Amino acid sequence: MSAEARNLVEELFKLVDQDDSGKISEPEFAKACGAIAQVSAELLPAHFAKLDENGDGVVDRAEWSRRMGAAVQSRGSVAFVAECFQSLRAVRDAYRNGSQLHPWIDIDFRS
Repeated sequence: MSAEARNLVEELFKLVDQDDSGKISEPEFAKACGAIAQVSAELLPAHFAKLDENGDGVVDRAEWSRRMGAAVQSRGSVAFVAECFQSLRAVRDAYRNGSQLHPWIDIDFRS
């Protein structure tokens, strides 16, 4: 996974983890999943249990990273990065709180 993709994966994790516990609970997942699914239905599984590999009721960074790594492999790096940027914006807009995001999230880096 490229450094850019890794950074975006981490930013998306931090945004979804609203209580800053270092883990994503099922309610946090459900809240963000709808916004992310509008960008890419393939980025996250529809069911929390598929993301929570060990069944402990939360998604930790390792589980999140493995899922995102699989998404990079299936989607391709360019498409994955674009979907991550769009997902970050969609979740931010759904939460109506951009304070957790870096200002660069709205910059178009393609030029």
